[in-house]
Amino acid sequence: MIVSRSGTEYPRPPPLCEEALQKRELMWARLPKTIYQGTMSCLTVGDCRNLDSAMANGESRPHLVKAYKDLESPAFNGYLYTDEEDFRVLRWVMERGINLRGFSMQVKGERKSGPVMRLLMGTSDEVSHRDIAEYYAARGKLVGVDVVYKGYTALMWASYMGYLDIAKALRLDACRWQGPCRDSEGALGSRC
Repeated sequence: MIVSRSGTEYPRPPPLCEEALQKRELMWARLPKTIYQGTMSCLTVGDCRNLDSAMANGESRPHLVKAYKDLESPAFNGYLYTDEEDFRVLRWVMERGINLRGFSMQVKGERKSGPVMRLLMGTSDEVSHRDIAEYYAARGKLVGVDVVYKGYTALMWASYMGYLDIAKALRLDACRWQGPCRDSEGALGSRC
């Protein structure tokens, strides 16, 4: 018998059968979407990637892939994405449709958003990672966008390169953080 703190007595459960536990499988198909999405959001980025690699079951795999779609996870948002292996981790996240918001990046040792954006956009001599730049501009935590890197801010470089979607996203982000301004006569205007 097991006695609780309140004094109630409960019968002891039967011992667990190790063989039965080893044969037990989680049936993703039987779980409601909210359960597996909730479970996924609690895992680290590395755990999710390991689970993704390990999940080879033909029946369960589609349900795992569905769990990634529109997943909102503090672990993924807080992860520092780098240019390692052509942005392998960030591309993995993008391919699965995980909903990143406010994530940070590091490219060639730079962490401020201005230099990162400038490096992502490249030059005529450098490789451009425009898809990554657009994604970062739309969803990333942009800090220090106005930092001059190699003579240009990220907004100046996006305009120069003709990347209008990126320039628009950078401009909107600047307005979001700086807010409206006053003109020389004190009237409330807009920076945008």
